[in-house]
Amino acid sequence: MHSLHNVEKDQLFLFTGCYTISFKIPKGTFAIEYPQKPRNLGEKIRKYRIDSGLTIKQLGQIIGVSEYTIINWEKMKKSPSKKNRFAIDQLFSI
Repeated sequence: MHSLHNVEKDQLFLFTGCYTISFKIPKGTFAIEYPQKPRNLGEKIRKYRIDSGLTIKQLGQIIGVSEYTIINWEKMKKSPSKKNRFAIDQLFSI
């Protein structure tokens, strides 16, 4: 069985081989909303990461931190160190 999530319409499509099943997913089930107008550093990191087409894992590998560190930054649970902040600024021109 394969699945595809349509973020714009909040729909999930399941392909079972013979049938395609589609159903509406409550907003926010899979991820934090896309920040249209970022209000803090975490939202800026998330917006620029998504706009650049990077996954959390890819951004972590580029900067040299774990996926959990990126998640904590995006959720504003922790702040990047000066070294990591500099790397983010250089990467995304924040």
